[in-house]
Amino acid sequence: MSSVQLPVDPELSEVVFTFTFEDRVETMRLTYKTRAEVISPDCGVLLNYENLEVVDTSFELYSVVNNQLLIDANAPVNVEIRID
Repeated sequence: MSSVQLPVDPELSEVVFTFTFEDRVETMRLTYKTRAEVISPDCGVLLNYENLEVVDTSFELYSVVNNQLLIDANAPVNVEIRID
């Protein structure tokens, strides 16, 4: 597997993901801020997720590449994890 998209909860400010491999289990805790933006009264509210941070992880090699989460099929990578 080269990439995976994982959900965040707009009502929370952090999420913990657990990854289970054949020989080990790894975890990653992320924090983020949710900001509501009114585009227009007709469109309603757009939620923006920003300030993404890895605050705890068992992965040795990781990098936050983009700290703004986008809800889009073509969204850029936010966090890279290297698994040896």
